[in-house]
Amino acid sequence: ALEEAQHAGRMDREAIARLGEKHSLCPFELSLELAKFCDVVIGDYNYVYDPFVAIDTLMQGGASLLVDEAHQLAPRVRDTLSGSVSLDMLREIRRETGHAHGRKSLLYKALSGAIASLKALSAQTEFDTGVLEALPEELCACMQNVLDCAGEQLAQGGSAPASEAFSLAAAFCFAAERFDARYALLTDGGERHAQLAIQCLDASPEIFACSKRARGTAYFSATLAPFDAIRQMLGSEEGDACLALPSPFDPANLSARIAPIDIRYASREQTAPQVASEIAKHLREHGGNALVFFPSYAYMERIYELVLGEEGLTGIAFAREVRGMAEQEKNALLGAFGHTEEERIALFAVLGGSFSEGIDLPGEQLQNVIVVSTGMPQPDG
Repeated sequence: ALEEAQHAGRMDREAIARLGEKHSLCPFELSLELAKFCDVVIGDYNYVYDPFVAIDTLMQGGASLLVDEAHQLAPRVRDTLSGSVSLDMLREIRRETGHAHGRKSLLYKALSGAIASLKALSAQTEFDTGVLEALPEELCACMQNVLDCAGEQLAQGGSAPASEAFSLAAAFCFAAERFDARYALLTDGGERHAQLAIQCLDASPEIFACSKRARGTAYFSATLAPFDAIRQMLGSEEGDACLALPSPFDPANLSARIAPIDIRYASREQTAPQVASEIAKHLREHGGNALVFFPSYAYMERIYELVLGEEGLTGIAFAREVRGMAEQEKNALLGAFGHTEEERIALFAVLGGSFSEGIDLPGEQLQNVIVVSTGMPQPDG
């Protein structure tokens, strides 16, 4: 299969899948083997920094790392080093386990033990947005039992609830084993919906260890500031360079304005017609394709309906992002921006969704961006 691939030219996802089927090979494992022959491999952070899915073969031979959107790396790695469990999670997995394996199965009993331990812990401790000082040993032992029983069940014959139980318990036990001053034990939910998170607060040693394995690492982003904080978050040593470079985009091409409309949450329904009217006005007065971003799907849908009712918007094809879009659907929408000789496109999307980062619309494929509200998450207490 490897020899055939090296003489096949372009090997995209479909070609690798066909080759894997032809030779009775897992396409994913085949792609990992093919990666060893590549000069450049583009992938998610996880393949280098996530201890559960990192692929060591990608780092063999002294690969160099170019880490884009590096301001997101530390939070992502902190999450991979953390673990959590809640009564709601455990009850749901136990219910599915009962259907799949019966209530007498070892996994069902292990989950019941974890539920009882977490309930007892929440009854003894204030669980409404609080902090524990020490690991609850009984709960940790119960989660280790869940991990063991889920592993045995997977070995005997896999099932969705066994896989869910294994993943949940593995992350929790991994974080528990590493618990030290860099972690916090966060509680929430009260007795009925108790939740305990073993949250990593500082992942810099792990990030730095990964970068040291590489021949060299360059972190870059439009928002890596201030440098002192970034160096602390990502790990660094004396002599590491920090560069702030000017924007490559000509400022003369930028025309920014702010419409004075109250778009606070409590006022959104009242001012929705104004927002729609302002968007329609801009599209009438400015040529080219447009991306319009909103803080939520519900708000986007409301404005989208109102904009479609505005007059004078002929020659514009309207589209909107939907939840859980497949990669093929996303690529089809982006492809429409490159084929607009007869009709402009206005795509309504969500901040933090599939289209707010990591897309490339070169040349004149995108000339207008409208942002409604800020993409800030609501405070979680």
